[in-house]
Amino acid sequence: YAAVLAVFLVGISAGSYAFQRLAPSDGALPRWVAGCVLLLALTTLLGIALTPALARWVAATNEARSSGFFNALVCMGASSVLELVPTLCMGFLFPAVVQTTRAGFDDSARAVGTVQAWNTAGGVLCALCTAPLLLGRFGALALVFAALVGYAGVPLALHRGRAACAAVLGLVALAALLFERDPRDTNLGLFLYGADSYPTGEERVETLFFQEGPTSNVLVARETHPGTQSTITLRVNGKIDGSDITDMSTQLASGYLPLALRPQASEVLIIGFGTGTTAGACLGFADVNVDCCEIEPGILAASPWFHHVNRAPEESPRYRTILDDGRNYVRGTDARYDLVISEPSNPWIAGTANLFTVEFFEAVQERLEPGGLLLQWLQKYALSHDEYALVLASLRSVYAHVAIALIDTDDTLLLASDAPIVPARAVIELAEARFAGNARAQEDLSSVFELEDVRSFVLAHLLLDDAGLERMLPRATTRALHTDDNLRLEFDAPAYLFQSGPMRRGIQLEIDIQLYQRLIAGWGWTPSQAAALDAWSRTYQELGVGQAAQLFRDLRLSYDE
Repeated sequence: YAAVLAVFLVGISAGSYAFQRLAPSDGALPRWVAGCVLLLALTTLLGIALTPALARWVAATNEARSSGFFNALVCMGASSVLELVPTLCMGFLFPAVVQTTRAGFDDSARAVGTVQAWNTAGGVLCALCTAPLLLGRFGALALVFAALVGYAGVPLALHRGRAACAAVLGLVALAALLFERDPRDTNLGLFLYGADSYPTGEERVETLFFQEGPTSNVLVARETHPGTQSTITLRVNGKIDGSDITDMSTQLASGYLPLALRPQASEVLIIGFGTGTTAGACLGFADVNVDCCEIEPGILAASPWFHHVNRAPEESPRYRTILDDGRNYVRGTDARYDLVISEPSNPWIAGTANLFTVEFFEAVQERLEPGGLLLQWLQKYALSHDEYALVLASLRSVYAHVAIALIDTDDTLLLASDAPIVPARAVIELAEARFAGNARAQEDLSSVFELEDVRSFVLAHLLLDDAGLERMLPRATTRALHTDDNLRLEFDAPAYLFQSGPMRRGIQLEIDIQLYQRLIAGWGWTPSQAAALDAWSRTYQELGVGQAAQLFRDLRLSYDE
């Protein structure tokens, strides 16, 4: 965004300066304007044609973008290809129109003010209408063509330039006939995943659904890679935000884990629909009502492509969609909930970091019933230990009790409440009874998590409780917090996108064997819980922490004996 804005400002200011230096006479001015409009239209259409190749070029530079300076050059270069010449023309046109209309006013100041007023009014009107009303209906390409048609009218407004107007209209008509944009060209997240993510050879990416919306482009694709099962992915502005295979454990755990910890919960708020799998998991319990807050209509429209995993939550009478910004809704509603499940995208996405602030956590706290639970998803990858700890510290500044659950090697769920989070034996037995009456949940525990009961499910994912977090991040030594007026994640988190090595690992995992000993002692040991300890051993083995893997193997053997 900074690069886009910088190039835009440089272009319009340089264009206005060029007009001053060239100083065309009143007689020659219409010809200059006509040529400028023609150049603006031609370079805009050229930029559209070059966008797929530009996306691949940006992807090819990913390995070098760990340097902030080089990353800035890449962003500025890509923005310049698309914007620089058109914005130069825009900057040139403004003083040209002022000079043309000056004869109709008493002084130059009034001419400038009038043109600026109309320019501002047009800008405000387009900002109000384009994204909320027009983008989803017509698409970005059609709106660009419409804007060029509007520019074609400038020479006519100066009473000359029919040839230029006809040329621009012809270019736009030709472009409308020839440009058939494949959404895969610009919505596979090449800027993030690199050139290797573009399908080649036997790899296939089939577009199932695509919609441009007021906040995001939403692409649902079926992806096939040799030797693996095909998967359906949800891509939001190119970034994968859910799937029917790879992300199933996180999507289901986001629903099942809080219900296992708070088995009496019936009122649930989910922030971020995603694939709808979390909402579907919650609705599998007959006494649970779900409100889901989603800001992008396209994500909601993509739900049918995931009905095989989300079980069509929008068709349930116990489900309600709230088309709104999650934070605005939480701050404005009077509703109260037993569980709030916050599943935004990664904090490096612009506009998402404010769902990880102290103020947001406080707003959620006000909407929770006594003993209610907040679940906050947060990734481990592309995030430094300090930034992860910043979110944890902010959460702990609001809630008396905080815990971390590790779902896989990349995803964690932060749990926060004013009541203890780790369930006592009576609570976990109540959860077991509730899950036992849900055949769908039992099937998911077995097929996705390879576990047979709720005790094993909680045991296999709870990483740190209050005691473990106090050792890792003592409250007394925590000073930095993530707040609305210190929105560090918005700016710091993107710095780790293209880093490799320790920078990408996020939180440094702590090992708290005593937590599992306390849980087993409090709940009672059953042979099925051996699967949970085996799962931890495999997780740490995948993370390359052999010592921790051995500790869990030894603990399992001690209970077997």
